[in-house]
Amino acid sequence: MKRFRYCYYVIGFLSACICWACTKMDDNYAGFLKDGEKRYPGVPDAVTAYSGKNRVKLSWLSSADPDVIKAVIYWNNASDSMVLPIQSTGEKTRMEIRLENLEENTYSLGTYNYDKLGNRSVPIAVTGASYGQLYESTLLNRVVTAEMVNGDVVLTWATADAQVDHSELQYTDNSGTERTVLIPPAEIRTVLEDYKSGAVFNYRTWFKPDTTAIDFFASAFLQKGVKEDVTKTFLKNPGYPYLRVDDGTTRFGILADWIVNDAVKNQEGSTRCGLYSYGGASMALQHWADGEPEIINGKIYQTIHLPAGKYLFEIDLSGGYQIYDPAYLVVAAGNSLPDVADVATA
Repeated sequence: MKRFRYCYYVIGFLSACICWACTKMDDNYAGFLKDGEKRYPGVPDAVTAYSGKNRVKLSWLSSADPDVIKAVIYWNNASDSMVLPIQSTGEKTRMEIRLENLEENTYSLGTYNYDKLGNRSVPIAVTGASYGQLYESTLLNRVVTAEMVNGDVVLTWATADAQVDHSELQYTDNSGTERTVLIPPAEIRTVLEDYKSGAVFNYRTWFKPDTTAIDFFASAFLQKGVKEDVTKTFLKNPGYPYLRVDDGTTRFGILADWIVNDAVKNQEGSTRCGLYSYGGASMALQHWADGEPEIINGKIYQTIHLPAGKYLFEIDLSGGYQIYDPAYLVVAAGNSLPDVADVATA
């Protein structure tokens, strides 16, 4: 009998605790429910912000709540806002809005739904970026080199930055037609088979600042030249074996198509030189014996007209020969070469 009495007491104690707890909870909520239950409209769903050029696009699914009549987007600590009316169909509908003329900045955007009674939903907050001139000023063109190889222009591209979308290249083809090609960021080598020799090209690089961007941004156009061997295009009789204009029966001769001044002509009675033929005709300034006239301000040159650009002028010296006296490889503006004394200032 004692065992049953103890059980009775325990059950009775638990029942009392439960009743007391329920009574206290009702007291706590009574203040919130005295004016009736608060209604919150359905919230926007899948809200996404897309960055742009001085703008941000917002996209979301409207609530299926039939009482929702508008969506309001707030930014700049709710000091700015935009309203989008909604005609609810009872189903979720894709909504989209663009916030234009934004200063370059990152924005916290809050989206609310409102119903007919003015009740406001729980906010959905997202972050969106507006890019502008400051971002554009940091953009650099993708690095490229260009060289003419067997009649084709070969472009070699450096590894593209992660934000590069493509490069835009403008050039002139052999027919004089202006052409534009777009280079994807993964491409390292580009061949232009119809490129006009001697022409320059312009290019710029387009960037997508982040994966959500709806606008692209371009670096400034940059003009580039093509590395090309134009020796035979502009120089006559440009290299070994050289052509001669004399009878060609002796070792010493006169170069064809080159201007050779009298100081160079120190062979065969001061009638020939500038060309030395021994197993093949070479260009030469030479002094063989003590009795021969010295070469003072000897000059061998051509006058040519070059398009604007950067040029490298270089020569190959034949093996087995040395230069004992001062000699200069000179490029000068005008129709002649300076004297030795004036080379440094020419």
